[in-house]
Amino acid sequence: MRAFLIIIFQLVVVFAQAQQSTFFKRIDFRIDTAEYHYPKDSRVYKDEKTLFFKAENKDEIMEIILFPEEEIKIKRLHIAGSSDYIVLDSLKEIGNKYFRGKIRLQNLPDIKFLRLVMIAETDEGLITDEIKMSPFFETFVGAPSEIQDLYLGEDRTIELSAKNIFNIRIPSDWQVAGPLKFRLQKGDNHIKLFVHPESLGYKDLILNLKTVAPFLKGNKELSFDLPPVKLKFNIKPSRIGYVNLDRNEFFLDPASLHTEEVQIDYHRNFELGKTYRVENQQKPGGRLVAELYTISVVGNSNKILAVLRPYTLHKISEGYLFIKDGDELEFITNFNVLEKPTIENISVLREGQDWTSSTVVYPGERVEVKIEGRGLSKADFYFDGVRDIKYDTTRTSDNVKFYLIRIPTDIIKRRISLYMNGIITKYDLQLREFQIPKALGFVGLSYDKEVFPLSGNVFNKPVLTRAPIKDINIVFFENNIDTKTRFYGKQYLNIEVRMYNTKSDLIEFQKIENVVVCPGEASPRYFFYDVKDCKKGEININDYLLHKTYDMEGWWKLEITIKHNDQKYSLPGYSQKITFIKEMVTALDLQVSFPTGLLVKKFSQSGFGNLTGISIAFLAQFSFYDQQKVGKLKPYKVGAGFIALDIFNLSENNKQRDLGFVVLGSLFPVRKESKFSFPLYAGCGYLLKNNTFFVVFGPGVTFNF
Repeated sequence: MRAFLIIIFQLVVVFAQAQQSTFFKRIDFRIDTAEYHYPKDSRVYKDEKTLFFKAENKDEIMEIILFPEEEIKIKRLHIAGSSDYIVLDSLKEIGNKYFRGKIRLQNLPDIKFLRLVMIAETDEGLITDEIKMSPFFETFVGAPSEIQDLYLGEDRTIELSAKNIFNIRIPSDWQVAGPLKFRLQKGDNHIKLFVHPESLGYKDLILNLKTVAPFLKGNKELSFDLPPVKLKFNIKPSRIGYVNLDRNEFFLDPASLHTEEVQIDYHRNFELGKTYRVENQQKPGGRLVAELYTISVVGNSNKILAVLRPYTLHKISEGYLFIKDGDELEFITNFNVLEKPTIENISVLREGQDWTSSTVVYPGERVEVKIEGRGLSKADFYFDGVRDIKYDTTRTSDNVKFYLIRIPTDIIKRRISLYMNGIITKYDLQLREFQIPKALGFVGLSYDKEVFPLSGNVFNKPVLTRAPIKDINIVFFENNIDTKTRFYGKQYLNIEVRMYNTKSDLIEFQKIENVVVCPGEASPRYFFYDVKDCKKGEININDYLLHKTYDMEGWWKLEITIKHNDQKYSLPGYSQKITFIKEMVTALDLQVSFPTGLLVKKFSQSGFGNLTGISIAFLAQFSFYDQQKVGKLKPYKVGAGFIALDIFNLSENNKQRDLGFVVLGSLFPVRKESKFSFPLYAGCGYLLKNNTFFVVFGPGVTFNF
């Protein structure tokens, strides 16, 4: 039953704007001891009414109490399934006053769009309602209150206490605040602050940080801004000779064959033509990070030209590096030795779907691209031909980067190359045109000198026509396929034509397959579609029929089915059947009947007339069709012809036997076509033998030809 309701809900959502309705007065939500009321406690966020609630844990249990509108009689109430929560207790009615249920919210820090959807079963049908919700987390960053000592030219790492660090937006680049250069990095339960002083004295540093998701301040207003974090520093002269390199980032060559030419600060204790060890600790026996070979003094620049050969990875955040002559410490320095940026995989995410390794994208769509590899923190990426690119700084690391991009609607390239640090890579996004079945409003039928689109109401019922159908043409409105912002691409259609005779026997069946209709010039992608196989002009149905439409006889039926070729799409296509019926008002047939026991009144004789024996009537007879029922005859006929009265009485003195002209009306008790029936007759005529007019009434037996 639950699975059935979920399917029903999914069908309802397709027409959500038309069917969605509010069926409650208010909803109370309880988490632990906190209580929230909707819509009273909701806030407008991104143009939508949103209920914000405080969360303390990754998973929270929420109790729901719903008070329905009094005028809406709810039989049953359900919470639609979602990956964001698990229904623990289904909604149950309590005392005909309210409904109560319970859910477990899951992975709250990772939820971006939390929507609680409820389905109500009422006498009028299913009603759905949706509440947008957003968890917020108590977030703060703390700093030591005492003054921190720094030494000129030396980097220092300070740990800042933090709560709910996942909700803090951390810029990854180095920043400058007066004489201080600093950078922030997320730790497990803290934030690392890397500070590099460049002048002496007391300095203050104020960090203005923002949250990823908004939170409610004390005045119940939404905010992204955390309270400022203030640190105080006392910058002192350097304790030991600190050597700066002209750059602080180098890439590691795994084979250690590659060297980097650098310029370092001049110091009188440096010996030229000497190799120094660069280790990760001050004591002997440290890990060898690099070797530094001094070459010469650079003119009057107070610099020394040297060669650096990295041997292992190192980050500035891991601590200082020590330049040694053997095991003797000479200087300190610091720089990054990073992995050379390498891409290992890219994948694509569309809204409402999972990550896919397929790199196929479509014009105009917005997708998220995940780039995985090594050393990516120092890699800048660019998608060739894409202008709308947003880099997600909150989810970046050395192994993965995320980009939100919108593919231009007018893009020409079939492959969108990925550039890393200005150099093209072997990875790209493959551009394809949309191929989505669209409702058949772009197809029309032309007949009787008019064109009717299939999206209208003309073909919602069979089309009855009395006049001959000269031609039926299928026409296409190519400019109705794509819009400026929504593309459907080439439409692949199959057409089936069936013709039935009066008895509903199938007398002809034709298929017109692989009809390709391309979007017209109004589409922004018009010039990029491959139009080699596109259908131009109309399709005349008579070109494919042996029985032409203009030769259709009375109550013949023509069925035209136009549908998408499902083999070309990953989604179900559309189908529509159009029916034409050749209508008739009357029908003429020849009839032989055997009236028996007719009451014949001759005008030349007095009295009520005489009963005859078996007679024979040959009639040309008109039948009349019921205009309210397709192909059904009315229970009466009118005809004219000859009648031979009492023809099987062969006695010589038979005065009733005669031949005459007659006009007869017949009434059929059984209202169906049959070769053999028993009608009642009434009519008048002229007898040739007695030379007199007469009227006749009585039963008979009829044979139809």
